[in-house]
Amino acid sequence: MIKSLIHQGARQFGYMPVEKLNYARNIAKRLDEHRELVEAIASKTTLLSQCEWHIGHLATQDDFLMRLYYQVHSKWPEEDPFVRQRPPILGPSTLPEYPSELNTHLLNREGKKNSHLAQEAEFDYGEAKQGHFYFYYIGDVNGFAIGKRDWVPVSVLIGLVSGRQWLLQKLSDGTWIDRESPLWVDWVNANLDAVMRTVTPSRERFSRNIPDELRLAEENYYADVQDVDVEERVMAHTRFDTMTHEYLRVMAITCPVKATTAFALAVPPEIYRYQQTATSKALNKATGEAIVSVNKMAVAWFKHNGFEVDEEQQLVKVPDYQPLFFIGCQDL
Repeated sequence: MIKSLIHQGARQFGYMPVEKLNYARNIAKRLDEHRELVEAIASKTTLLSQCEWHIGHLATQDDFLMRLYYQVHSKWPEEDPFVRQRPPILGPSTLPEYPSELNTHLLNREGKKNSHLAQEAEFDYGEAKQGHFYFYYIGDVNGFAIGKRDWVPVSVLIGLVSGRQWLLQKLSDGTWIDRESPLWVDWVNANLDAVMRTVTPSRERFSRNIPDELRLAEENYYADVQDVDVEERVMAHTRFDTMTHEYLRVMAITCPVKATTAFALAVPPEIYRYQQTATSKALNKATGEAIVSVNKMAVAWFKHNGFEVDEEQQLVKVPDYQPLFFIGCQDL
């Protein structure tokens, strides 16, 4: 009777028993199964690579369940052996009350915070060539760096925002680091906040419906511009998602994750790559020109929308961006 009266009085002031937050067994089970579902979607479907905004929805849901877990248990779920770890694809928790040091649990047991910067002092940009995704050199010692401090290759920036799975697969395919290495997790988690903080305002502004007068201006603009000039003069009101969709569409052809017979014309198999025939030369030239063209388009978009860019090296300035550095031996 007394307990019932207390609960009734508490409800009048907006309070409820903590145990009411448990449902269908308990909050720990709900959080664990949510994470199990995220892992299944990420590993067994292409949904999150095709519709990246769902990652944010799932991350927010995870944060909400973590907050409920804390309300029930007065501790965070990292200490609970019956709740699996937060899937790395969700990135760090953004709950304001969540201890920042606990976000390092996203690295697996082999990982160390800032491991992506461990070989920074050893990398020599003066000796490096510029690749599509990174600076690199090959010889007795191999090395690469994904961008520079505060400067991101435009392909990497778009990949981090709109095509993370494609980007990580391409980076692991083209480097000496395994896809499952904690270095990738460390590097992504170190940069997500900086990238999204820089890009999100423009992404939101250019995701809204374009007013009629701007839409007509866009149509008139492109009607009067030669094809060869389009990449140089992308209009400031072109939508971010439109630009990135076009960019990733071209990359799917010129830089496929796995070169198969379907992409043989764009990226010749190894057996043909070094045959100096007229056909192979033409195909490689066309592929290279397509990549140059789409990168110029993307850099122009960022420049026209107020970003500081390095047009020669195709870099976009993102304050607090941290490269991933790797130095290794030839036999790697």
